[in-house]
Amino acid sequence: MREDELTPQQLARIKDSEAALIRHIARVNVDMPSAMQRLHAEPSFQERISETEFVVEVEVDGDAILRTLEGLPDRAGTDAFVAAYNARTDRQ
Repeated sequence: MREDELTPQQLARIKDSEAALIRHIARVNVDMPSAMQRLHAEPSFQERISETEFVVEVEVDGDAILRTLEGLPDRAGTDAFVAAYNARTDRQ
């Protein structure tokens, strides 16, 4: 195994987290593309393309997303998720 390869246990944890995330997004009824535009996040990369255009890459906390979703009731929706996530991450 190469040093930069994930162990089978790490891969299993990633798959479990992905499955839980997908399950909770559906359960809470979140439109993630819409939500991602409104989540508080720190820019991690910015590149100016022209005088009026630039690309910004942001990082969000995947664990915080999952914990937030787990704490919301069924069908709470995108607005409830965004508000709860932003409140959680603003406190950290």
